Formats: sequence, C-alpha cells, structure tokens
Amino acid sequence: TIRQTLFILILFISVYIFTAPSFLNNFDLSNVETSNIGSSIGGITAPFIGLFSAILLYLTLNKQSETVKQQEVKNESDLIFSLINQLHLEISYFYHTETINKKGEKPLELKYSGVEAFHKFVHFIKSKNNLDRFPHTLYSFYQTKQLLLFLRSFCLVEEKITTNTIISDIQKSVFQSKINDVYKCLFKESLVNLINIIEPYDN
Repeated sequence: TIRQTLFILILFISVYIFTAPSFLNNFDLSNVETSNIGSSIGGITAPFIGLFSAILLYLTLNKQSETVKQQEVKNESDLIFSLINQLHLEISYFYHTETINKKGEKPLELKYSGVEAFHKFVHFIKSKNNLDRFPHTLYSFYQTKQLLLFLRSFCLVEEKITTNTIISDIQKSVFQSKINDVYKCLFKESLVNLINIIEPYDN
C-alpha cells in the first residue's frame, strides 16, 4: 500500500539524514563508526519517541474517559426510557368493568382498559354523589390499588430524572417535559376529579 511504501522510503532516507554532516557538532554522526550509528540514532530519538508515546497515552486515556462517560449517559438515558415505558405498560393494564341493566334484557357487561378505564372508573365514583351512603370504601376497589401502583411509578420516574447527576441539564429538561406530558395527557384531568370527589370525605 501507499503507507507502507512511504514508511520504507522514510527508513532509507533517515539513514542518509542521520549520517550526513551537520553544522552542529553534537548532531554530526558522519564520523561515528558504522556499528555505533544505531546506538547514536537511538540516543537522539529516544527522548522524542518517549514524549510522543506519552502524548499518545494521554490522548488514549482521555478518549477512553470520554467513551466511559458517554456510555454512562447512555445507560442512564436507557434506564429512564425503560421506566417511562414501564409506566405506560402499567397504565395499559388498568381495567374497569361496568354492567348495564335494561329492563327485559340480559345484563350487558362492558370492560374498559388503559386510560379509558381510568376515566370510566373516576366517572363511576363520581356518579356515587353521596359517598357517605356508598357501601364500599375507595380502597376496597382493585382499580384503586392499580392507580396507586402507577402513581408511585410516576413519582419514581420523576425522582430519577430530577436527582440524576450524570445526564446533562438539557437531557433532564427533555425527560421532564416527556413525563409532564404523560401526566397531562393520560390522567391529570381524571385524577383532579377524583381528588375533588374524595377530598370532602377525607378525615
């Protein structure tokens, strides 16, 4: 290849350069015996080679440090994305069933899932306009336990973002915007309604 050819040419040319007469006595190797030329050249070039090797080592370690940092940032970002995806998965598992009874007809059972189920559940609780006479506590519903599960997951993701010291402030801002959108789009409205419903009965 071209690189190999140039390298060989430099080797041959360097022999001539190092053995040619020099205007500085300390660098004049023309009078050195042939058997000692290698030692002389090695003595001259050793400091430069050592310095060059040290620079290369520094650049290599610096590059490795940057690579490790980038990998840490990637791992943290992947973890946050994984937690957000897990939150979506938990929301998708939320379900609520309603039974519609019409006179003279067979009862019709409707089953909802995901965000729609959450909205339907809150609407169901809201329809019980007097919770004092409601025969069940809110916590007795399985849906309430599901709701608490993904609210805790939401808080976990938010805490992971705000306390993270590895990702940059810009990345934090992006993740925070993402989790805020999840809250606003998926359950803010129904959650506020649910709080307004149960707040008067909170002892």
